[in-house]
Amino acid sequence: MKITLPKIEKIIIEPTSRCNLQCTTCMRNTWDEPQGDMSMDTFNLLMRGITYARPKKISFWGIGEPLMNPRIVEMVRKASALGASTELITNGALLGSETAGGLIDAGLETLIVSLDGVSAETHESVRPGINARKVYDNIAGLRELRHKKGGSNPVIGVEFVAMRSNLSHLPELPDLAMEVGAEFIIVTNVLPYSAEMKDEILCWITSSYIHYPIKKKSLSGIYLPPIDNNPENIEHLAVRNARPWGEMELNVPRTGLAGYCPFVNSGTLAVTWDGKMSPCVPLMHTHSCFILGREKQVRRHIIGDVKRDKIKSVWEGREHRSFQRRVLDFMFPPCLDCGGCEMVESNDTDCFANPRPTCGDCLWSRGIIICP
Repeated sequence: MKITLPKIEKIIIEPTSRCNLQCTTCMRNTWDEPQGDMSMDTFNLLMRGITYARPKKISFWGIGEPLMNPRIVEMVRKASALGASTELITNGALLGSETAGGLIDAGLETLIVSLDGVSAETHESVRPGINARKVYDNIAGLRELRHKKGGSNPVIGVEFVAMRSNLSHLPELPDLAMEVGAEFIIVTNVLPYSAEMKDEILCWITSSYIHYPIKKKSLSGIYLPPIDNNPENIEHLAVRNARPWGEMELNVPRTGLAGYCPFVNSGTLAVTWDGKMSPCVPLMHTHSCFILGREKQVRRHIIGDVKRDKIKSVWEGREHRSFQRRVLDFMFPPCLDCGGCEMVESNDTDCFANPRPTCGDCLWSRGIIICP
């Protein structure tokens, strides 16, 4: 069967790799890469390069905190001017009234704030250096300012990274979300980047299955990842029956494939702060992580540089199209089910003799980790 290779539908832009926090769940704890902000020259090259594709969505996030880039409002404004739906993910600490007003006027359509605990104490323990109450006030302030300006955008969402130490907060999360004016909740499993976090995962069993999300017409309700349905977890999963939020069902596909990539299948191009292009967020930076308790070295996969290459040529080039075909067919071994050989220690190769990057160990491909 002939595979239809995707067009560029979504651009994920990393405005900066700097951050004002040192969260326990962050990749930045275990990497050693130079940090910096995307310059307007690089951003403008990117905007000009993607005009041929007319992407439906431009999303601002990555490894750093987008609001650390002093030109972020201007970036959102220029992305909105292309006619794309714009989205930004933030920890909320820098979302003061001036920035909030600027983002509203720039046409930002969706704002997602990371909240990892219902109590201020828990949220602050996951994200050292943050003032949880200030974040709640910032979100509420943006909502009020949006109302004063007579608009309905940006739609506000909350993202929650579920782990053993904060799962008990999950049933109360809808109450906090309603308090700050959120219209949807995204819950994702944690991906440990340090040995201290490796026992926090909640997907030891569910990672053996492939979970496809059912597409919704509108971004509303609660989006839940697969979580092990064992006695210590089940009492905290009452959020599945929360109303009026509803939920997104997760199905095990019957295709026989080993995985489904939410990035490649949806036509995603990810761009780092310095203009490097990758096919997905997990491959934007070299890092180490722990997959079901075992350490893995993940080397970044760069397909081009917006400062040097034509985006159209990179996207439609033979090397990238070959990678897309492997991913769409998911021609990788089921490493999450096996995990028994030394090849799983990196993404350099696998027992099917695939070249780097190999994706058989990817938790995104099983629907275990959910991104907006």
